[in-house]
Amino acid sequence: MLKSARRNEELEKLFQQEAAALAASPLPQREGPGAGTLETGPLYLANYLLNQSVGVLENNERLALLDALEPVFARQPEHLLAKKHWQWQRAEFLSQCGREDEAFSLFQDLAEAYPRDLSMQVRHLQNLQNRQEFAAVRTWIDRVLTSGTPWEPQEIDQLRDIYASSLRSQERYEELAAYLAHWIEQNPEHHEPYYQYLDAILYNDHVEEAYALVDKWFQEARRDDIAPAAAARLDAAILWILISNNWNGFGTDKGPEYWQRQLIETVAFFARHETQYSISGRILDDWVFRQTEAYRQAREKLAKNLRREFRPHGRSGNQSIRQLASPREKARRKTGLESVRESIAGARGGRSRSGAKISTPPSVAKYFLFLLRA
Repeated sequence: MLKSARRNEELEKLFQQEAAALAASPLPQREGPGAGTLETGPLYLANYLLNQSVGVLENNERLALLDALEPVFARQPEHLLAKKHWQWQRAEFLSQCGREDEAFSLFQDLAEAYPRDLSMQVRHLQNLQNRQEFAAVRTWIDRVLTSGTPWEPQEIDQLRDIYASSLRSQERYEELAAYLAHWIEQNPEHHEPYYQYLDAILYNDHVEEAYALVDKWFQEARRDDIAPAAAARLDAAILWILISNNWNGFGTDKGPEYWQRQLIETVAFFARHETQYSISGRILDDWVFRQTEAYRQAREKLAKNLRREFRPHGRSGNQSIRQLASPREKARRKTGLESVRESIAGARGGRSRSGAKISTPPSVAKYFLFLLRA
C-alpha cells in the first residue's frame, strides 16, 4: 500500500526495520508439515524486500539494504547457495553505484570460488574485456579449459568464442585465423566458428582460400546423410555469401552467377530433405536473395521438381504449378495451390510416376511450403 501511494520515505524506514528484524531472527524450526520451509522463511522475505525496493530506493540505499540482510543469507543451508546469490547481487549493486573496482574484485572472487559455474566465468571475462585486459581474458580461458572441469560442448564453444573476440578486438587477425582453424578442426556443430574463420582469412588477404572453402562446404553438404558439422559449415557458407554480400567474388574466377547457382541448387536439394529442409527456407527468406533473378529461378526449379516427381492431372495441373512458382503474384499462387491440391490429392486423380493414386505426401507439402512463401 505504501508503495502504491508513493509514500517512499515511510516505505524506506519500513524496509530498514524489516531488514533488521529478519537479520536478527533465527532460522525457523520444522515442527509440522510445511513448517520452516523456504517459502515461509526469512530468505524468502529477504528476497521479497529486495525486489520491492526496486524503484523506491536509490542504488546506494539498495546496497545498504542488501548489506543489512547479509546475516539472513549467511545462515542458510549450503545447498541453497544463498551466500553466493548475495555476493552476486552485491557485485551488481556495487557496479550500479559506480564502484567498479570493488565490483570487479568481487566478481573475480566469485569466479574463483565457483570454477564450475559458467555464468561466473563469463561475467568475469566480460569484465576483463570491458577493461581491455585482453591478454588476461585469454589466460583465464586457458586456465578454465585445462582445469579438468567437465564442460559441455556448448559451454566450451562459448568460452572459445570469447577468446576469439579478444583477438579480434586487438585486430590480431593472423592469430585469430590460427585459433579458429584449430577450433573448426574439431567439427563444431554450429556455424559461428566457421563463419568467423572465413572472415579471419579474408582479413589476412587469403581471398581464394576463403572462396575455395565456401565452394567445398556447398558441395560436401548436398547429401542425404549430411552430418551436423557439415550442415553447420553450409550455414556458414550461406550466411557468408548472403549476409556479408560476398558473392561478387573479389577478383576470383567465380562471380555472382556462380554463387547464385550454388544457392539455387542448395534450395532445390534441401527442399525435400527429411531433416534439413529448413536450409531451403533460410535461403528463400533472405531479403538480399529475394532481390535477385536467382530467387525466381529457384522457385521455378522447385516447381519443375514438383511436376517431375508427382504428375499433376492434365494441363490445368501443370498450369497451376507454374502459377505457384510466380514470386510476386500472390492471387495466382493461391489459385494455383487450390488447383494443385485438387490435382494431386488421391481422391481427385493425382498419380505418382508409377500411375498409382496417392494422397499428398510430406515431400509435396514441403514444396507447397516453399512455393507459397511471399
